[in-house]
Amino acid sequence: VRWWMNGQWFGPAEGRTVVNEVWTESNFRRVGAAAVRQAAHAGSAWFIVLAAGPPPSGVDLEGLVAGAIPADRAEHVRVIRRRGGMPGEVRRALRDASAFIGLTVVIVEDGPPARFDVAFIEHAIRAIDRVGYQESQRITWPADRACVIRQPSDMKRRELIAVEEAAQGDRVQLHGRNAPRVSRRSVPN
Repeated sequence: VRWWMNGQWFGPAEGRTVVNEVWTESNFRRVGAAAVRQAAHAGSAWFIVLAAGPPPSGVDLEGLVAGAIPADRAEHVRVIRRRGGMPGEVRRALRDASAFIGLTVVIVEDGPPARFDVAFIEHAIRAIDRVGYQESQRITWPADRACVIRQPSDMKRRELIAVEEAAQGDRVQLHGRNAPRVSRRSVPN
């Protein structure tokens, strides 16, 4: 595969050509429709990576792309949305896009949590400063397991039996005729 990225060729000269463009959301809103029309008519493997903001901001980008696709090339264009927080998904989408003969627009959302949106990160930092700690739920444990009062009666009974059996297993009681006796005789060395 021979890649065309950022105005440069990468890969062997005899490889299949794949053209790649990376757009920010604001640039794509201004002039991205023309790039989609050009890439759709190219007829080769071409993909556009569109870096969108956090999920609410890039909602209408698929509609913008769909509106720019020429009707006669619609079967050669596909739009995929992936989350930037899942790099494996993005990598798979790019690999599939490079194998597809036609245009693939990969919309990559930032987050959750947002890692590149400056306004969102500043808002999160202000919230930490206001509260004094980062609010996050690390462990989820059902109240039924944490509190005996809320447990169903059969579960309480099973746990009590398990505790009693464990306690009895620690103490070995020997009864009967052959029980060992302890003597206080000293044993010579």
